[in-house]
Amino acid sequence: MNEILQLKITLYETKPVIWRRLQVHKDMTFLELHIAIQIAMGWTNSHLFEFSINKTTLCLPNEESDFNEEGDEEGFKTINATNVTLQQFLNKPKQKFSYLYDFGDCWEHTVEIEKIVAQETWFTYPMCMDGEMNCPPEDCGGVEGFYEKLKILEDKNHSEYKEVSTWLGKKYNPELFISEKANEELRKMDKWLERMYE
Repeated sequence: MNEILQLKITLYETKPVIWRRLQVHKDMTFLELHIAIQIAMGWTNSHLFEFSINKTTLCLPNEESDFNEEGDEEGFKTINATNVTLQQFLNKPKQKFSYLYDFGDCWEHTVEIEKIVAQETWFTYPMCMDGEMNCPPEDCGGVEGFYEKLKILEDKNHSEYKEVSTWLGKKYNPELFISEKANEELRKMDKWLERMYE
């Protein structure tokens, strides 16, 4: 029986809370989970990322990470996210870990295993089950910068209103999330992965 992890991803310090519920295969890699979260949340995979589980960091090789798969004196390890599957680290409901996207804006997410379920033959995984609120736009200055821009949009007389409204675009709605659109994009995950190696 193939097991499926049901994950709840919550963007830290957002109010109302920005969150997504994903179902994913236990045998997918952490790189694939990164892409699934990017798509479900609405990010564009334009920056570095890392997962932190207990004393282990999982990321891609980059200038900011010293890989140490054996572990240092205190047991801290840094492992290539391409080579490790979820089932090697995630195995019980209520287990929590963190996902950091964009080391500049520092979008911190809490990921919790809500439950482990059997695979349904008529479902396509990964699948976004639910969620609320739109993802912040990229490069807006983190959570603080995001809410500052939303506050500016509430005041048409603000000196930065025109600049911010033009930057965000007329179509941006902070409350809009459509799971069907996320799932449509999740079915193209292979193309997202290909673009990482172009």
